[in-house]
Amino acid sequence: MPHLRAVPTPRYVPPATTYEVSFTPRRENVTPRAPRHTEEEREKRRRALHPAGRGRYIAPAMATPRIGSTRCLLSLLLASGLLLLPRLAHAQDEFDDEFDEEPTPAQSEPPYETFDDEGALRNGDGYQETTGSDGADDGFDDAEVDAAVDDDASAEPEASDDAARERRFQAQPTVDGPSGGVHVEGAGSGPAGSFRFQLAFMTMRTKGWLRPGDRDDLIGGSLSLGITASDHVEVYGALLASANTNNFGTPPLLIVLGDVVVGTKVFTDIRRGLTLGGDVSLRLPTAAGTGPSFSDLGVGLRANLSADLRERRDPIPLIIRTGLGYVFDGTAPLARGAERSRYDVLDGAAPRAEETRNLITAEERYGLGISRVDRMELGIGFELPLTPRDDIVVSPMLEWQWAIPVNRRGYNCPFIPGSAGDSCLSNEGAASWPMDLTLGVRVLPVVRGLSATLAMEIGLTGTKRGHAVRELPQNEPWRLWAAVSWAYEIPDESPPEVIEREVVERVEIPYEPPVMGRVHGFVVEEGSLTRIPGAIISLPDHPELNSLISGPDGQFTTYLLAPGEVRMDLMEDSHGPAGCVATIPEEGGEVSVRCELPAALVAVEESEVVVLEQVHFALDSDEILPSSFGLLEQVARTLNGHAEIAHVEIQGHTDDQGAPEHNLDLSARRAASVRRWLVEHGVTESRLSAHGYGMTRPIAPGTSEEARARNRRVEFHILDRAP
Repeated sequence: MPHLRAVPTPRYVPPATTYEVSFTPRRENVTPRAPRHTEEEREKRRRALHPAGRGRYIAPAMATPRIGSTRCLLSLLLASGLLLLPRLAHAQDEFDDEFDEEPTPAQSEPPYETFDDEGALRNGDGYQETTGSDGADDGFDDAEVDAAVDDDASAEPEASDDAARERRFQAQPTVDGPSGGVHVEGAGSGPAGSFRFQLAFMTMRTKGWLRPGDRDDLIGGSLSLGITASDHVEVYGALLASANTNNFGTPPLLIVLGDVVVGTKVFTDIRRGLTLGGDVSLRLPTAAGTGPSFSDLGVGLRANLSADLRERRDPIPLIIRTGLGYVFDGTAPLARGAERSRYDVLDGAAPRAEETRNLITAEERYGLGISRVDRMELGIGFELPLTPRDDIVVSPMLEWQWAIPVNRRGYNCPFIPGSAGDSCLSNEGAASWPMDLTLGVRVLPVVRGLSATLAMEIGLTGTKRGHAVRELPQNEPWRLWAAVSWAYEIPDESPPEVIEREVVERVEIPYEPPVMGRVHGFVVEEGSLTRIPGAIISLPDHPELNSLISGPDGQFTTYLLAPGEVRMDLMEDSHGPAGCVATIPEEGGEVSVRCELPAALVAVEESEVVVLEQVHFALDSDEILPSSFGLLEQVARTLNGHAEIAHVEIQGHTDDQGAPEHNLDLSARRAASVRRWLVEHGVTESRLSAHGYGMTRPIAPGTSEEARARNRRVEFHILDRAP
């Protein structure tokens, strides 16, 4: 293959040139100010102060003591309005702002004298009562006018809206992700443009719970994030993890890492303080030892109704949350593989529908959270947000939840009358349905957005060992939760109006060629000086540039590049992938580097694709260890590079340890696991088959550890070649 070398393009250096460029030397921000009140609202105020056509003004001496502050406010507003009359011709908006302010006595203007339209003298203390020419009374008293002004003030929504938005901002996540209480979800969410982050921890310890004499310890937590994308949509997610220890369990420690819940909530306000919402969530469980199981995906549907009584005209510090949901549980398939394997090795096994010895134990159901049925969830929660200080909120909470099992998939629970062990839902009834009562308190301290929650969850039903059923994990007698949350609101600022003025000036832009360099290297086999032709060299930091290929002598030269570190990824069919790094100095120029590729681990013979290393698996498992990924990558590249190989049988072999039936099954699963890995990495599925031979075809005699290690192997036999 010819050696490809990038040829630099001749560079032309023009002399200093004069260009005409236009730029914006100044940007003026002008933020338009919308009037705070409409003309109709301002006219309402004027009528309250000056009843037109009545022939007199209201004397301050007639105001009742209940609204004495209103008298002072009226006089100060009138004085401020008269002072602002000269400015009205220049800035109507400034007049509106000043008219709406509520000056304190310390800010009021000094007394002055002027005359009204009827010729009545008024001073800085207010209006003196006068009559028209006929001396007739207008029929208005001070109480009516003050009430009209109070009604006008109550119509101002600004302060109330700000307070309501602040109350919405105090919404915090549940331990499952959506905003609400501890477990019971609220129908609403925080204000648009806000998000909430929570880290929660939980623990439980008990004795004699799952079986007599056992000790069960639970510790876990959740990491959740909720984002209010708009005024009616919340998106949330939670990552759940737990570790459960039971001295009767096999193994005694069960760990669930990375159960994921993601969902979307849609909500709307039916009326002020009453919110209706609904959400859909996806629940991705983690299979023990195998990571997330997408085939066991669960779905949750929920309808919510919340009432915030703080939004009433006579506010009450109480929030009520209710919810009705249905969960399509997908955790049952996580146990099928283990139960199938246990059944296969039972002595004198009964028919599968009547056998119970192979079923997962109560410890496993609880530790892994496996349920064989769906459930309907009912919940109601109460929260009392109390404010002992203006900047502190303390919220006691009480919640009740009940999960009602629904055997939608028709699971036939095997039950043997008079036998010890777990029972079935059909026998135990509502006594086995999980019901919980949660007592907690949430504190919002001085720091805005920060909150802390402490809660005790008490199991009411489904906790007793005598009511344990095979369809459900047993309910905990108690559980303690502690959580820390933080909320943040993205400021909603209207962008200022930008005025751009374009100015044309002449500037000189001298041209200075950039400093550049190249990397000159050669590719060799690791641990030797054997040069490798045909290796593909790519530059991951420069995706816009094409890959290079090493020449017959293994050499290559890169394009012109800027000074700094240059990373290169190397690949060749018969060698493993590798990386290489070179550094072009600040002054530019050419640098040399030697790049090494791992030695070839795969060779193609007449009837077999030979691998020089073993494919390693986890002990007594078909899980491929990461240390063998590089070897399998070379196998995949080799098969894809030899299109004439039409069919390869992947053979799994074991040593002579263990039962023959178990070894035969283990070897078949390992061969299938290798086939699945190769298909996922680009090998055509129809070209591969898998078969397990167990311990029937040893290649090394004897029972030494060395002989057994050689017999535990995976082989790739060529069954068919294309003509």
